[in-house]
Amino acid sequence: MRTMENYPFTGEQIQAYMRQQGRLPWLNYDDDFDVVSGEYGFFIDFRLEAPPPKQDHEIRIVLTGGSAAQGWGGRTNADMFYKLLPVRLDQRLREGGQSCKVTVINLAMAASHIYQNFIVLNKWAHALQPDAILSFSGHNEIYVPRETRSDADFAAALIGGFAQVLRYSASPHWLKVIARYYPGIVRRTVIGPLIRFMYLDAYKDEWQANYFLSRTDPSYRPMPAAETLRRYQAAAGPMTTADIVRSVSIPLYEYAIESISRDFPDTPVFAVFQPLHGDLEDGYALMRAAVPEKVRDQDHYGNVKFVDLQRVWEQNDFFSDHSLIVLFISPTAVTSWWRNI
Repeated sequence: MRTMENYPFTGEQIQAYMRQQGRLPWLNYDDDFDVVSGEYGFFIDFRLEAPPPKQDHEIRIVLTGGSAAQGWGGRTNADMFYKLLPVRLDQRLREGGQSCKVTVINLAMAASHIYQNFIVLNKWAHALQPDAILSFSGHNEIYVPRETRSDADFAAALIGGFAQVLRYSASPHWLKVIARYYPGIVRRTVIGPLIRFMYLDAYKDEWQANYFLSRTDPSYRPMPAAETLRRYQAAAGPMTTADIVRSVSIPLYEYAIESISRDFPDTPVFAVFQPLHGDLEDGYALMRAAVPEKVRDQDHYGNVKFVDLQRVWEQNDFFSDHSLIVLFISPTAVTSWWRNI
């Protein structure tokens, strides 16, 4: 399921209409997983291109984010955050004498960052008529830029590398020499792409370097690959996680939330900083402090409410026992702050 597909609007997503059973190879607990994906790899049970009409007294919450929001960690879809949250909220509404039904539509995508989530919302969420948008994000907005050294999505360099595999002009010098004598074999059969496929890692590195320099170097221009990589390593190599957070993560998060607010001006947007435990925490503190202030500086983003679950987890010492399992499958802290909104 997690061998990704690639879509023109949103980038990489898990396989659509896939069922994964048994032990998940990337998790080291439980042997009885039974997880099902829907259209475009979302965990949904209807077609996004033909969504069901909104019912009377239905409250629709559209959920976005990465793997934690999508539900990875739950043994079945029914165990996941997006299924557990509406059950708890329905119960709270009944206790308050309300007859509304809460539906959480899960448009979160594993390995995505928040700007990809904005694109998903822009493309599909208007037709869903959401009463609220819940962005459960934070980890990928640091982890993905740390890996890509830019605002590119996680699979961008791989796709760029594959494009080079298909181009004769990207061939190594020795292959071009052979092509002078055997042009048909090299240029018009599968032999050329198969040979260039062996250089895929180098093509990925070159794409990443070119993209980084095009965004950061005012004097950037097409240049030999060796010079491109030298400049890239000189500029990106010394960057710390804090540097990446300041230059990429904070603007990425800010612009995405502002774009969501702009496109859904009458819809409450809950920007939730997910609990995050590990080597990204220092950079996460920078991002959590900076983003709300930057968004609040603009007086036309009044529908955005920031919720810092990282602070809730730290204050309640939720990280001490089985923190990753709690992070993935427990809705308790989410419903506690929702009850007070």
